[in-house]
Amino acid sequence: MPVERALARFRGQLVGHVWDAAALEGNPYTLPEVQTLLEGVTVGGHRLEDEKQVLALVESTQLVHDMVADGTFTVSKETSDALHAIVAPHEAIEAGHVRGEGQVRGGGTVNLGEAGTFIASGCDDGGEALREEYAQGSEYLGSRISHPVERAVAYFCWGVRRQFYFDGSKRTSRLMMNGQLLQSRLDAISIPFNRRLEFNQHLIVLYSEADATPETPSKMTRYGFCGESNSPAVSDSSWPPKPLTCAGPSPAATPNCPRNGSGVNSPNWPRSR
Repeated sequence: MPVERALARFRGQLVGHVWDAAALEGNPYTLPEVQTLLEGVTVGGHRLEDEKQVLALVESTQLVHDMVADGTFTVSKETSDALHAIVAPHEAIEAGHVRGEGQVRGGGTVNLGEAGTFIASGCDDGGEALREEYAQGSEYLGSRISHPVERAVAYFCWGVRRQFYFDGSKRTSRLMMNGQLLQSRLDAISIPFNRRLEFNQHLIVLYSEADATPETPSKMTRYGFCGESNSPAVSDSSWPPKPLTCAGPSPAATPNCPRNGSGVNSPNWPRSR
């Protein structure tokens, strides 16, 4: 499928993408109300904060489309920061910057209920560790995972778990994932609101066990998370790709092995069974 067709399909599904993303954040806007807001008509009966969140999702989703269309989308911290600045300016502290780059420290804590609390890397060093994690992780994904669907979904799982931002990490990671899919001439992924419970349960596993198996492309296709044009790629003879493994006899024997201390996902990288 040509990039132009993937982008056209993305434009046609824009309302659904925005509504799903907003609903997953607990936003009360309905699908018809999102459509009305997209048409430039204010919808009454909602808090201003909810309207701003929907409009931010619209603007950031359109930016992904435009960046892919004009060839400026890259898997980089600069792109991620630019999208975050638009998608979460009303909720996140110092939007457009990873934790620690401004005046505020802390963040990166996720309450998992009965599973406890997940704590990502700190940012007392001014965000230096997070910047290094982003550089290492994005390089690893680009060089070690060849299938575009798996690579994009792995980025989403990694970005969510690393908690690069004070708020809006899931939304930003989803936008970056979809930019990669569109670049690869594939449909973007929208996580349906009616699978919210299932999605949140899988996120707990991702946070607590560093296990991204429930979010792998084959599972997302089964759950209906993937667009139509992803199906042939997922079901062809080269799919599923082999799980990430280490070539050496032990983790320590293989540089950047996902299981050793020098790799980008130990203990912070989503693994796949």
